[in-house]
Amino acid sequence: MSSPFQNEAFSAPDSRVKNVSDIILRAMAAEQPKLIADVGCGTGETLRYLVESMPGATGLGVDISHPNIAVAKTATESSPKKEQLRFIQGDFWALPSGQYDLIVSDSVFHLIPLPTVQMFAKVAENLSPGGVLVMTIPYACPYNTLLWMARRVLRAIKCKFTDQMILSIAKMLHGGKYSDSSLRERIIYMYHVPQAYLSPELHRLLTCDLGLKLFFVELLPHASLGQAKHKIVGYRKSAGK
Repeated sequence: MSSPFQNEAFSAPDSRVKNVSDIILRAMAAEQPKLIADVGCGTGETLRYLVESMPGATGLGVDISHPNIAVAKTATESSPKKEQLRFIQGDFWALPSGQYDLIVSDSVFHLIPLPTVQMFAKVAENLSPGGVLVMTIPYACPYNTLLWMARRVLRAIKCKFTDQMILSIAKMLHGGKYSDSSLRERIIYMYHVPQAYLSPELHRLLTCDLGLKLFFVELLPHASLGQAKHKIVGYRKSAGK
């Protein structure tokens, strides 16, 4: 599967990694997942955090981006759990089915250019019986609708000037918090309009069609005007599946 993100690097801010990981750890406090998959693992920070915090857990990170996987593999060499961590470059179709006690994905599924039904059917198939899917994903709300309208306009006129305009605005708003390289990483997202987002239709697909049960849902902090508002949600696969 080709992707505009294949040759791009993306590193999540430390505060984002910790916030998302801590929510997952709280939600999974009574669980003991043995095998964790991180779909769209980026440079691997979230998966390392989870595996290092969950006794007995091993993790597999998969990401379409060559640069991301290279950074993840290098960073893992200093982890006390490096033997329990593995990273592969590719898309999530490479993951074997029915094996993962926990699948996590931070702001990725809405970026994958696949039909929503096909994509989440594969995710559900990859879960072990009783396994949990935890994802952060944009949700249906007026703010996101307006943001996606603006992104459609930007995508229609995309050029070096719009790239520079986006970067200049980002520096003005966040230059004291993020480096120029980190802000440049995010330019590509300002042209993206999601195919999948959390909505009553997606909830019905996950629960009625795919047999998952809502486990938890929380709002995530909204960090930027150019960022879609997200929720973090967990769905559990039936133990009998």
